[in-house]
Amino acid sequence: NPSNKFVTVDVKMKSVSQAIEISIMDVLGRTVNLPVKEDVVKGGRELFNGFEKQWEMDVSQLKPGVYYIRVAAANCNKTVQIQVLGDN
Repeated sequence: NPSNKFVTVDVKMKSVSQAIEISIMDVLGRTVNLPVKEDVVKGGRELFNGFEKQWEMDVSQLKPGVYYIRVAAANCNKTVQIQVLGDN
């Protein structure tokens, strides 16, 4: 953060949820991308005390500004702010 091409979303959970949804929202709370909906267990890495997986989100088509990435799962909900820069 900030970025103008890709943002890496690193999800660490204490317990494995079967499904996760990651979406990018503008400052008004509107979803501005097709949310990533995925079975978390595929391609993830089990940790001693939980689970970890990374996703790359393409933000290159977004206008410069502040956005929020929302991660939602049965046992985890988190929102983080990102800043998208213009092409330089």
